[in-house]
Amino acid sequence: MNFCGKILMILIIWLFCFTGIYASNKYVSNIGSDSMGDGTLGNPYRSVNYATSIYRPNSVEAGDTLFLLGGIYNAAQNLNATSPGGIVGSPIVIRPYGNQSVVIDGTGLSLGNTDALMYLYKQYVVLEDVIVRNSSGRGISYYLADNITIRNCTVYNIQQRGIGGSGDNILIEKNTVYNTCLKNVNEWYINNGSNGGWAAGIGPLGFPNNATYQGRSSNNIVVRNNTVYNTWGEGILLNNVDIGIVENNTVYNTYSALMYYDKCSNISINKNHLYFDNFSYNKDQGKSNERASNGIALANEDHYTGNAPYKPSENFTISNNLVQGTDKGVSYWHDGTSTSFYNSYRNIQIYHNNLLEIKRYVIRFDFVDTAHTATGQVFIKNNITSTLSPSTSVIIGNNVNDFEFSHNNWVSGIPSVGSHNASFSSNPLFINAVLGGSPQGFRLASNSSCKQAGTAVMINEDFWGTSRSFSSPSIGIEETASCPSTIIHNAVVNTGIYSAANNIYSNAEIKFGNVVEYKAEDCVKLNADFDVKVGGVLDIVLDVCDF
Repeated sequence: MNFCGKILMILIIWLFCFTGIYASNKYVSNIGSDSMGDGTLGNPYRSVNYATSIYRPNSVEAGDTLFLLGGIYNAAQNLNATSPGGIVGSPIVIRPYGNQSVVIDGTGLSLGNTDALMYLYKQYVVLEDVIVRNSSGRGISYYLADNITIRNCTVYNIQQRGIGGSGDNILIEKNTVYNTCLKNVNEWYINNGSNGGWAAGIGPLGFPNNATYQGRSSNNIVVRNNTVYNTWGEGILLNNVDIGIVENNTVYNTYSALMYYDKCSNISINKNHLYFDNFSYNKDQGKSNERASNGIALANEDHYTGNAPYKPSENFTISNNLVQGTDKGVSYWHDGTSTSFYNSYRNIQIYHNNLLEIKRYVIRFDFVDTAHTATGQVFIKNNITSTLSPSTSVIIGNNVNDFEFSHNNWVSGIPSVGSHNASFSSNPLFINAVLGGSPQGFRLASNSSCKQAGTAVMINEDFWGTSRSFSSPSIGIEETASCPSTIIHNAVVNTGIYSAANNIYSNAEIKFGNVVEYKAEDCVKLNADFDVKVGGVLDIVLDVCDF
């Protein structure tokens, strides 16, 4: 082989080694063998733990897919602690083989409160499409992790937490979690002398308070498109998280709070459907203060020694959420047992929500004394609210001037607390509003007073992803008057044919600049507005656009 040939061969070997070309499939079966198997489809291992140990032949490596053959696995399936995990662009993927059903079942297993049926360590691991059930401990957990994805799993009949753990860059999406936190059935904790301690359906949390991690927050957490219900703890709980997105989740009938954010900062809570209609999950049952679950609740409980993680609840954007039937809509609970200087809140934005049929408090922020960080501003704009207790719809413990109310529809009456600029009280005229029903029923009728009645805020889309108007957005979760792009006045050019007889532009192309953004069969000119129809059906209203 000549010199050029040798160089070419070296380059080929280098590419094989460093571009993931050796990524392969490994296999586990509930009837496989850890002692005799080799991880192939014809001779699979029996456990995830064995398959991912670096000390085993044909071990799972970065870029590999570990296929679980269909069946019921009556044993915990944990990623081996010796596994280094995946790498950027080459995660370890654990999923069922083909369309087979994989069930991790803890029936008869003796798991402790913090043990899990699926335990993910390390970094760059994707777990998807498995069923995890019947755990005397937890369902799916990760610990001190980085870049973990848990997707499209079903988790149920779990004594403690359904899904969660500590780690950065975590994605939890498209999972169904129910009948979790069963240790607290019928308020076990309260009945045994504790006013807390129950787990959550989905619960990302921060790092331990030790010399290495010093109680720091977990960063970059995304919880989206999950369904959580019938849970004897909070539905979704973020504990000590910095930079998080919680969006497009459906949570109902969970204990204490549908969503709870403890010691968190820089959080977006957007496009979630939250409702409570099962009194079996009431808190303090049989007592004078028995009450439904809270909707979206913030707090600063149990700071570590030395005040870690050194921050109040701050920089929240709570937008486009449909919240129904809860005791409180949006609230801040001040933990009187916490002496932390950071037991406080600031910069909370509450925009474009429907907070409806709230039992007592639409908005409640508890008093924070001067031993803690001074409270900051709270902005409450463009919301539709209703309550069974109009006299207590708004409770503010600190300076009411820090709360900016504007352009809200207080259906049950404008509160006496606070100054309410451009707000009003009227029937919003939802097309078919039902507690626990489809969000579609909360779209606005054509003659709703909430249409184009809002003020501009930095929320770009509505509950369904329609662009918000930049000049006069609608109030609540639906936008009814937005252009189909980010262009404002005089940005639309018609290239269709105009018929003066029926006032219609046919086959219109709506352009922004020279780019066609939208096509319609006909555009009917109504005074200064254009109703854009497709197949005779109203599709979008252009209220700030000109042809």
